[in-house]
Amino acid sequence: EIERFFKENGGVLTAADPAAYKPEWQEPLPTTYRGHDVYSNPATSRGGFEVVMGANLVEGVDLKAAGALSPAHLHAVIEAIKISKSDIYRYVADPAFVKVPTAGLVSRDFASLRRQLFDPAKAIAYPPAGTPDGSPTSTPRAQGPAWDEHYDGELHTTSFSIVDNFGNAVGVTPTLGGLFGSNVVVGNTGLLLNNGMRIGSTSPYPTDVNYVGAGKIPILNNSPVVVLKNGQLAFVFGTPGGETIGQTEFQVLLNLVDFDLPVQAAIEAPRLVLDAKPNFYKPGAAITVQVEGRVPPATIAALKAMGHTVDVLPGWGSLGHMQVIRVDQKTGAKTAGADPRRTGYAMGY
Repeated sequence: EIERFFKENGGVLTAADPAAYKPEWQEPLPTTYRGHDVYSNPATSRGGFEVVMGANLVEGVDLKAAGALSPAHLHAVIEAIKISKSDIYRYVADPAFVKVPTAGLVSRDFASLRRQLFDPAKAIAYPPAGTPDGSPTSTPRAQGPAWDEHYDGELHTTSFSIVDNFGNAVGVTPTLGGLFGSNVVVGNTGLLLNNGMRIGSTSPYPTDVNYVGAGKIPILNNSPVVVLKNGQLAFVFGTPGGETIGQTEFQVLLNLVDFDLPVQAAIEAPRLVLDAKPNFYKPGAAITVQVEGRVPPATIAALKAMGHTVDVLPGWGSLGHMQVIRVDQKTGAKTAGADPRRTGYAMGY
């Protein structure tokens, strides 16, 4: 039925395409962060890289001493997101088509080199990518006219986390992509097609490693996170949010570990996200920091004084939709929280 529908509408998908699909077991991206083992998705996702590389970058900053929602805290978060994205958008694509220098990107040595860009007193421009170990000697850079400059759209992604009474943990973030995906129902199946090849998930630049191509998996952000401490499960969490997924997870990780916030407080704490024009593929792109209006006004003023372009969103801002489960290391007690920014809930039985 899928093949018939595509043939009638001038499409190229045949029955052989979904028949050839096979799920793959892959090694997760690992890092250690202040005594915790953090794991998330490798390519073909980029959100996991953002969490792991962001954690590596800010580990050299004493966030706890700076204080939650202080200018130093949020400035470090902004710059870590900025630096990690510049590397991720340069190198991460479908590993079946390009050599992704995964080990180099998530290494401590590379984080130390890239941390040299950090200025604790002022915002840096969106930088060119670094050169991690294992990177290709010649990697195409985003250049030339883009076939579309930017993607904005309401996202149809969800995320859920489960922990059972044996301590097994599962984090899942499925997506339809943008609003109703591609807005096409396939014949009689009732199935909506996603729009995973949209701008953002693919590069708009033909010279870029993540430019759309036959058989190439677009790089989405979906990236649930599992955190262990002393070999035991500590947290599992995830969020929808398209471009904001890795950014939201990174900030919640800091809330849980650096500031030791209870689950619900870690979720509800004010957030920020970065946006880039024309996009994050382009070094020198103009970066805007969207912050929820609950961030202290003095912090917002300080960020502006540092040179950040800040857009204050009213109230909660609807940045992400985090769900978290925490397992107490001493008692094994489980606590869970859900994000009031969208419809969500936590339950146990």
